[in-house]
Amino acid sequence: MDPLKDFEKLDMIEQMTILDDIKETKNKQAIPTLLELFAAKKCDQATYEMLYHTLFELLEGNTEALTLGLRQPEVWVKLLCIRRAKKPRVDAILPMLLKLLRRDQDPQILEETIRTLAVYNNNDLLEELIPFLFHVNELIIAAAMNALIATGNEEVGAILLDIINGDENLNDPTKECNISTILAVKHLGNWPDDMAREFLQSKIDHPDPAFRQAIETALKQKQ
Repeated sequence: MDPLKDFEKLDMIEQMTILDDIKETKNKQAIPTLLELFAAKKCDQATYEMLYHTLFELLEGNTEALTLGLRQPEVWVKLLCIRRAKKPRVDAILPMLLKLLRRDQDPQILEETIRTLAVYNNNDLLEELIPFLFHVNELIIAAAMNALIATGNEEVGAILLDIINGDENLNDPTKECNISTILAVKHLGNWPDDMAREFLQSKIDHPDPAFRQAIETALKQKQ
């Protein structure tokens, strides 16, 4: 008997009991139906949250199920699967994550995908992530910088310095620096490089208050 049959018609207590049992018994055969229910968003909020946590548990390290979820059109389903692929890493899912990065336009999907890719610590990701340093979305830029730093690639510090030095407002005391410049300054604090420290210290009296604050934040991280 299918425990999820007519699930949406049951009262919330029955729904919770069924989901708890599926979670406790690690019933992975229920994943496709759970994904459908999660995608439909027709349950009460409490049930919906329980669905999320049940799926999160069952999807752990499950390449086949994660692939199924990532192929769904609903943003919230893909977000769940992207987050689940972060820890533990699921190397087999990397091609699908890169496909999302190249083709999806949703800011949430892009940000979460980049955050997940950061744990893969793969130097080959450098070329994929660099374009997102110039995205219009501040959260995506920050996620890309964090992911690039996580690769440990020696080029990253130079890339951040190039972004800063390439800002045409950098040396104009009447203008504010670009947001990508401010974020690059902050992220230099996470880069273990004497050149980065020297650069930060050389700009500590910059006229842009946001730039100076970013310098202070970055230098504190280097202490």
